[in-house]
Amino acid sequence: MSLDFNELFSDYDFLIPNRIEGYIIIRLWQKIKSGEIQEEFSYNDIKNIVNEVTALTNGATPQIEKILKDLLHYFIKKPPETVSKYYLSDYAERFIQLLETKIDSPYRNFPLKKEF
Repeated sequence: MSLDFNELFSDYDFLIPNRIEGYIIIRLWQKIKSGEIQEEFSYNDIKNIVNEVTALTNGATPQIEKILKDLLHYFIKKPPETVSKYYLSDYAERFIQLLETKIDSPYRNFPLKKEF
């Protein structure tokens, strides 16, 4: 499989979330896993999490519609049979697993040796 540079270039901003979007994805996943929200969550759930993340980061409230539009490219999916429900995509799940693997790595705090 070869990587098409032009396709990567045009989709890059949607493939890698910015910091706020990343926090939102993680928080959605945490709330789903803890049972606070359903796997199919609502627009209001997203809105509440955006406000929660904004309060934690001491930032200005971002445009929720823009965030939702950006996340709908790869991280959030909308089932065709529902009007106002969303769910985390497989890509979002794998992204979070990658973060967990990096954070929980037993080698995380070991310095690299100069020679192998």
